[in-house]
Amino acid sequence: MKLGFATCLACALLLIGGAAEANDKMGRFGLGGDTTLTGDSGVSARYQVSPQLGLGMILFYQRDAFTEGDEDVSGSQAMLSLRGNFDIAGRGASSLGIVGGIDVFRVAFEGDSESEIALEGGFHIEHGFTDFFTMHVELGLIFALFADGGMGGGDDGTTVIIGEGSTFAQAGFTYWFGAGGGAQ
Repeated sequence: MKLGFATCLACALLLIGGAAEANDKMGRFGLGGDTTLTGDSGVSARYQVSPQLGLGMILFYQRDAFTEGDEDVSGSQAMLSLRGNFDIAGRGASSLGIVGGIDVFRVAFEGDSESEIALEGGFHIEHGFTDFFTMHVELGLIFALFADGGMGGGDDGTTVIIGEGSTFAQAGFTYWFGAGGGAQ
């Protein structure tokens, strides 16, 4: 069912007519919220290098403190994702492209820590509802390497997982600043 919903959402974004006919983002910087294909959400920053190529990053940090029995436990989680997307087709204010990136995770609780590096790739579908606001969905695969014994690692403390993210699709939004590269 998740794949059916993601497919319908992707088709709807491609077919919707919008106010931003050209949706020229070239040379523009954007901020928003995004989710990696591994299922981790954070604040995103994007820059459109050319009409087809966009670069971005997603940042996430969380500090936790809780009581377990009589003991106070604290720790933190952090994630940095560096990504790029390349548009290969477009219609009106919508575009279809490919996305790829590398995600670096670090989780530490009371002296125990684990790291993860994930490579992700897939399809990126984006629609501009206005000249300044876009939403996108991504569908794809991940290749993850867990170190420091994460995820039930082997004798050497590493585990390799190849598969899809936590769901079949992820979504995000961007608010774009400035005028597009074609604006005079």
